[in-house]
Amino acid sequence: MRSADVIPEDGGTGRTYPTISATTWWDLRHRLRRSVPDRIDAEFLQTVLGVGEGHAKNLARQLLAIGLIDASGAPTGLAGRWGDDDAYPAVCRQILAQTYPQALRDAYPAPTPDTVGVARWFEQNSNVGKAAATKLASFYGLLATGDPMAWRAPRRVLGQAEGDAALQGRRTSSVPRASWTDPSAERWEARLAPDPTKTDGGYARVRNRYLVRRWFVVALSMLLGGLAGLLWTASRPDVYVAQTAVIPTESDIPVEQLGGVAGTAFSTDEVLLPVIARLGLSTTPEQLLSTGALHAESAPSGPALVITGRSTDPRQAEDLANASTDSFVAVAERKGLGMFAPFGNLSPATPVSHETGLRVVLGIVAGAVFAVLALAVTFALRDPIIGEHDARSEASPDASFHLAVVPRRPHRDNEVEHRRADARIAVWPHADLVTLRKMLDEDTSDDGPNACAVTVVGSDADWAAVAVARELENDPRSTRSDQGSSDGFSISSSDPGLAELLASRGTVVTIVTAGTPRRSLRRVEDELRALDTTSQILVLVDPFR
Repeated sequence: MRSADVIPEDGGTGRTYPTISATTWWDLRHRLRRSVPDRIDAEFLQTVLGVGEGHAKNLARQLLAIGLIDASGAPTGLAGRWGDDDAYPAVCRQILAQTYPQALRDAYPAPTPDTVGVARWFEQNSNVGKAAATKLASFYGLLATGDPMAWRAPRRVLGQAEGDAALQGRRTSSVPRASWTDPSAERWEARLAPDPTKTDGGYARVRNRYLVRRWFVVALSMLLGGLAGLLWTASRPDVYVAQTAVIPTESDIPVEQLGGVAGTAFSTDEVLLPVIARLGLSTTPEQLLSTGALHAESAPSGPALVITGRSTDPRQAEDLANASTDSFVAVAERKGLGMFAPFGNLSPATPVSHETGLRVVLGIVAGAVFAVLALAVTFALRDPIIGEHDARSEASPDASFHLAVVPRRPHRDNEVEHRRADARIAVWPHADLVTLRKMLDEDTSDDGPNACAVTVVGSDADWAAVAVARELENDPRSTRSDQGSSDGFSISSSDPGLAELLASRGTVVTIVTAGTPRRSLRRVEDELRALDTTSQILVLVDPFR
């Protein structure tokens, strides 16, 4: 926030009128809705609003002037009713009655005063300039409206004829639309959220754009994952499998139970310990079974037990299968399970497939998942600005706009124009763009424009912010059009000399694209706060491409 809320004095009578920005007004009201403190002084305002000491002291004087606090800083009854939605209109009417002269209220009555006329009245009767008069008219209009839900609407500077028309641009045809015809224009404009406090779907859209812009990272991770799967397979030694079988020739065990009984008997120490001793292995029966070195299961086609030996040595795989078969037959006959006929190796030991393709696919999938998760975490750590609510939480603008930058369809009869890069996009709503241009034109002197546009960089769609700045600079109807791009109208937030460039400017248009890290906007705000900028307009841009 900046210390831009001042109380101009009437040079003739010493009469003062308040001007509190809409952002400060609503933020303070929302805070008092939760609880009303015993004292509202500069220290309290500094804490809850995050403003500087000078701004807080000035704001306290204005709260005293409109009757929300008394001379000691204690909240009045008016402040207690200020947070009540039902009482809010009456509170605003009372402030109007005790703050502004009857002549002004009669000439421009609530709830819809002519803000252009109100600004003219302040300019003529309060010995202030046009910019200060506009701010005075803005606060007068805010009180006159008396709507406790007005904070949900996008905030724009009042006191401009085109600004009033822009507020109704979607409902009337009084404001000219773009000079080109695009049947999808209304669809693009409809995608701008009417409620700046909501960002449903906005976060996912900006995050997905961030991921798509870094597709090469995902592709590289998938490639590395596939190579890792291939190397994993290549690093594993070949495994050989040998199988034998035993078939019962005489047994009292029912045929349907024979496979289960034989499998249970095979896994006992009486069968496996002789195998370990015969082959001289340094292992245990449990390890032979758990590692898959030995395995026995019933044959699916008949009463037979198939014994499998596995090893990286084909000879050892065959020895495991044969030794296990001999041991099982001996133990089965000794334990009275019946007579079994052993069959030696059913086939020579064969290597087991390494499932190379499957492991490569798993590596590719794992690489993609890791890359997407890493990028998503990185995006979240950037703390990006998604909607108007996020942008205004980092700034204290005198006006804010929400624009969309969309692709522009070329026309066959105007192909030459569309060969220019800046002619391939369009900014919507066009009525708001007209309002912005008009506001900047009014801040132009004989020596050139006093306004400038700061494009806040750091998003994957910085081109959208640059496009809006170019639209504002290259307006053919504007007095800025003959200044060219050399007048320094457009400034990048990454410019090391940002403070010097802003020092001589009046109105600053801060253009931030959805997805820009908050720290980038904070840097611009810190500079504006230090310079005590006269006026700031915040423009949030949604890129659609």
